[in-house]
Amino acid sequence: MKRCVLYYTSWNQDGDADFTQLSTKVTHLLLSFGRFTQETDGKFSIEASDNLLKYGFTQPEDLYWLEPEYLKWTQYKKFRDENSTSNPLKVLLAFGGATYGDMWASLDNIANVEPIAKAIVDILDVEFPVYDREGEEGEFSQVGTVKLDGVDFDYEQDGRPSTTQMNNLGLLINRIKEAKPDAVVSLTGYHVSADPESCSITAGPDCSFVGSSHCGELLPLLMNIKLLAKLDFYNLMAYDAGRDYPWKIAMANHAKYLPDEKVTLGLTLGLQWDPEANFVEDMAELQNRIKEEATLPYGGIMVWAMKADDGSWTTGNEMIAKINELLSVFNN
Repeated sequence: MKRCVLYYTSWNQDGDADFTQLSTKVTHLLLSFGRFTQETDGKFSIEASDNLLKYGFTQPEDLYWLEPEYLKWTQYKKFRDENSTSNPLKVLLAFGGATYGDMWASLDNIANVEPIAKAIVDILDVEFPVYDREGEEGEFSQVGTVKLDGVDFDYEQDGRPSTTQMNNLGLLINRIKEAKPDAVVSLTGYHVSADPESCSITAGPDCSFVGSSHCGELLPLLMNIKLLAKLDFYNLMAYDAGRDYPWKIAMANHAKYLPDEKVTLGLTLGLQWDPEANFVEDMAELQNRIKEEATLPYGGIMVWAMKADDGSWTTGNEMIAKINELLSVFNN
């Protein structure tokens, strides 16, 4: 079965969006972004950007208005739990991203692996209240609870990670899976993360991109099969690399170290970098890539991102319509 991973941002969420209309082809919703922070006692705490997890830890102050960032994902998770038993939705907290890239420095110390793992395992046990109301002006009331199904490690930072960081990230993944065997754990990386390091300087047949300082930065982890054995899947950010980016080379590079079915092709509906002029891919181009991926042995697609006001649309319902149009050619 092919997976469809959709990032959900903590910003630009529209309280009027009807998430029940979102395609049930989506298998994983990744909440963006979370971070782990060391406290003075040496323990680690978990937080998320904006209000993604707010009411899991604090009571609502005003039952006539609740944060849409929290409301929408919890309501949608409950809706899918009740209505899509044949294709259940897994909700993961995505750690890092460009938002919290500095947090990876904590993994320079192996002593931090255990307390970070404990903090993550603990948050997977939290029951997040689901709130809803009759009509548009009444009070919200609790109608159930949902839990997170796992975590994603979105490894983005300005500099290259150290080999120590990579090894400790692998240990962290394994520790979480040991404590929570059913938890989903994924990893997300730049498009060049598995390119040969030499591609940062010179071109070669295995280079998907030439000149990036991030070429091959995840290889110390990807090459350690034992550390990655329990990873559920990998999301390859196959965008922001120009109009003619050879994504198949990048996918093949990652598949040298991971089973084909664990490698996920990343797409974006938003603005992309190009050396001449930034651009937005049109729907036909994106859909053709989805169709092509379907003929290959890889694990499916990842889409960035579910948020309103991304340049191509202005409301949450327009966003949902755009995502549904994209996924009309995708089959799980």
